[in-house]
Amino acid sequence: MSKGLKSKLSKLRHDGAITDSEYQKIKKALDDKTYKAMVIWSDGCEVNTSIFEDKDLEKAVAAARAQMHKEYDDHGNPNEEAGSYKGDFSCQFIADDEDACIWDLIVI
Repeated sequence: MSKGLKSKLSKLRHDGAITDSEYQKIKKALDDKTYKAMVIWSDGCEVNTSIFEDKDLEKAVAAARAQMHKEYDDHGNPNEEAGSYKGDFSCQFIADDEDACIWDLIVI
């Protein structure tokens, strides 16, 4: 939980705006929050998803990005002249005599 939220929550408890019990429930809910990043990919015939969770948003996104880049790299030899690219939030694989594939990374 960020320091700003902690101090605001503590002030609410101190000022009597929330009870100690309410404070504890809200604090727990904020501490338990997980962030999710999803990789969606399609080869034009099917759509697949993978969800990555972590208490740290950057770690969730990094895990999703690593998986997306691994799948792109494992796909074969991309043809960049035909439009293949590997980005931070999307990839597109195009190669001669191989199915094209598109990946998108979305924070949810």
